[in-house]
Amino acid sequence: MTFWYKTWIVYGSGSVRLEFYNSSNYRIGNEYMKSLSSNLTWTYVHIKRPVHNYAAFAKIIIRMYNSMGKVLMANISIEQVDFWQNTTFFVSPRRDGTIFIQWNFESNGIDVATYDIYRGKGILSALNYTHLLVTIPTMSLIGQADLGEGYHNISTLIALPRTNGIHLSWKLKASSASKHVTLYNGIDSISKISNDEAQLLGRYSVQDMKAIVSLSNTGPFLLVSDDGKDIATAKLASLTRPRIALTSTHLDFIREKINQPGHAQEVFKGLIKSVYAYQPDNSFNYCWPARDAALLYAITRDITYVHMAYVALNINRMNYTIYDKSAIKLRFSLSTMARAQAFDWAYDAFTMQQRQELMNDFQYAASIFTSYSDDHSRNPNDKASNWVGIVKSGELIQHLTLYGEEGYPDDQAERRILFLLNELKLHLDHSYGPSGYMQEGLSYLAYTLPILGPAVYLTKYMGISTFDEAWSRPDWHNLALHIISLRKRRNSLQFGVSDSTYSYNGFMPFIFNSTNDINIKAALKWLYDRTMGMNSSSPAYDGKDKSAALLYYPYEIAVQHPSIACPRSTSMISDNIDGFYAFRNRYQDQNDVLIALMNRNRRHGGWNANETFALSIISHDTTWARMPGKEFKKYNLTRKFSTPLIDGWPREPPKRKKLGYTKVIRSFNGQGGGYVSIDSSVNLNITLAQRDILVDMITRGNIDTIIAIHDQFINTLSHFWHWQLSPDPSETNITLGNENNLSTFIIRGRNESWLKGWLYNYQNATYNNTEEVLRVIKYGSSATFKIAMALGMGIEPVANRTATGIIIDDACIDFDALFLGLQCLTTTVITSTAVPDIKTPLIVIISVASALIGLVVLIIIVILIRKRINRNNRVSSMLKMKTNVN
Repeated sequence: MTFWYKTWIVYGSGSVRLEFYNSSNYRIGNEYMKSLSSNLTWTYVHIKRPVHNYAAFAKIIIRMYNSMGKVLMANISIEQVDFWQNTTFFVSPRRDGTIFIQWNFESNGIDVATYDIYRGKGILSALNYTHLLVTIPTMSLIGQADLGEGYHNISTLIALPRTNGIHLSWKLKASSASKHVTLYNGIDSISKISNDEAQLLGRYSVQDMKAIVSLSNTGPFLLVSDDGKDIATAKLASLTRPRIALTSTHLDFIREKINQPGHAQEVFKGLIKSVYAYQPDNSFNYCWPARDAALLYAITRDITYVHMAYVALNINRMNYTIYDKSAIKLRFSLSTMARAQAFDWAYDAFTMQQRQELMNDFQYAASIFTSYSDDHSRNPNDKASNWVGIVKSGELIQHLTLYGEEGYPDDQAERRILFLLNELKLHLDHSYGPSGYMQEGLSYLAYTLPILGPAVYLTKYMGISTFDEAWSRPDWHNLALHIISLRKRRNSLQFGVSDSTYSYNGFMPFIFNSTNDINIKAALKWLYDRTMGMNSSSPAYDGKDKSAALLYYPYEIAVQHPSIACPRSTSMISDNIDGFYAFRNRYQDQNDVLIALMNRNRRHGGWNANETFALSIISHDTTWARMPGKEFKKYNLTRKFSTPLIDGWPREPPKRKKLGYTKVIRSFNGQGGGYVSIDSSVNLNITLAQRDILVDMITRGNIDTIIAIHDQFINTLSHFWHWQLSPDPSETNITLGNENNLSTFIIRGRNESWLKGWLYNYQNATYNNTEEVLRVIKYGSSATFKIAMALGMGIEPVANRTATGIIIDDACIDFDALFLGLQCLTTTVITSTAVPDIKTPLIVIISVASALIGLVVLIIIVILIRKRINRNNRVSSMLKMKTNVN
């Protein structure tokens, strides 16, 4: 299909669609072709789409979605092409000045590494390097330059019932060399294959991608490739409704719980209040009250909620369209999920006409999802971006929810389901480290899980086990326990581009069931109740995701304190894959100490923060160290960085797999602290960047935690090296000073709390505390920072200098041996000007000399005391004699 178009649209947008009809004039397909937004220049469009089976004719449909403006189209041409065997080369200028180029060349068995694209006049022989625009690697090479690894996907099998039989569809991984697969019924393992003919369903070509077998087969089903290297299993999916998280048994359980005082009853009240009181700020957000009203109907069977859901869905439809903007595609996907959930939960109450109207929207969505693409999704070796998790989950939820409905493109859905299972499996593998850490931050983790979680659980309900292992691998539970504080503001430790407030909804409810460990659920439930639930200062029950708080909450598991139920919650988190380390001293109140250290050992696509050597610290109801979130990306302001800066600026980690690395880690027994040594020379693009950090969380008087840091920087060029800590200025104030030959800084926080620091090697260092940020600055081709900090409340501690470190009260820090933890090699205190590199022999000499002097003094004191005693004895005798005489 080709055409020229020009538009002038005041507001809104539109799209061009192609509808296919069969010989009975019944619409059998609906293909999205092109989005229309304001474009004042005549633009040429050339689009290829597959013709639907049984299509007899087609119609061009222009939809404007309540827009106002003008659309002009000219030279519209549609041509049916049966074969695309000839070389094709297509060029289209775009309104932003870029040129879209598409080509399809037959390789004839030749391995093509790159394509050179030239622009010029005349024949090829007249072109030279001056005409070369770009050299582009072939698709098989994309991503390898970044990650140095091949594209490994998975082999998948699905089993979906239809009226004409069970449709078994499969897709083998890209590296598979198999030509045929064998399908079995009634078994789920190679070890169970026998000579029983009833097991064997048949042998099929890999390229068939599907087999339709009798409905008498009940599964499970097993696929085995001819070389035995590809194995996949599937259970027969159930198409009963509701499908999404609400079996009849679960519905009865929820109804029972809402009639009892407690979590379910409070969430249920909140849902009712929200559907009546919620006032969305745009038509997109009407998808949430539509979903919640449908859930209330499923629970109560009150038809009033169905009317409310349908009205909200119609308002949401006004903005249910596509734009060429990544954020709008995310909204579209979230809206699709909510619409599918509402359709499923209120299905039996919708009229046939209402179902058909909603079905039209789902057909439209199914067609445009296939056209969705984004920079974050094109690299087959990097599916980490939240964009992949959200968009692919939204589409998968729709297909699994609508599959089997009259008029739904089931064949297309089967192909897309196989593709989407692979995409989301890769997203889970790429995006989340073993600790659950996500490069983009907690806000994006909590943004993605409310749609990724429902996709995973619906997939499992439909008999597909693709995500089972990948979903349970990230330790999100321990991550939540370490980073979410018990402050009233729901503050959390920062990483990625998140801010310091855990105001995000839908995180914990969706991870409750990513583990089968009852103790872990009990610990997470303890934290949830105190941050979002009944025992929190302001119960939110996950805001717009109250449905998740109602459906996924572990009602039958008794709450247990994390230190008892989950012992690893009291030890440091060590994620050497991503370079993420977290420490927590206890689980008690707003005075708990929470610390995070980031090193960025790898970098994915998607949102990326400059967080090499970054610190995030919360304790005593105060934020002592924070990061900028998206502020630096938007405004280039460095005031919120708690990380070293070079010449006043952070340095972006390069786009490669091997960045920073972890040298040594050591977890301290009996507490939440530990020692970490990390290197980030590659991240900062200098000769050496190394940090050694000690975190000791044993309470010592007024001190709850001691932090000691030894940073070393070396480069061939001279720089201004900024050691920066950024507390929340609304909660703190900074004071500088000196103490016992140590440079000090004190950050005072709420309720007489403090973070007191000592700069050991203060020589040639200056302070710059503008913007209420602590900066220690040194200049040269190298810089070393030896800094100790103590967190606590009440009377502030005093420190003394030693030859290799600092003594804080009775805690001894040796900057040359932080890996040993807090210890005292000598009790000698140096009160004169210190030389940082004093050697051990001198310490021994000083100690021996001090001991000898002390011994001499002690002898003198003993002699004097003895003389005094003898004199007293003589005086006593004289007094006695005088008494006798008298």
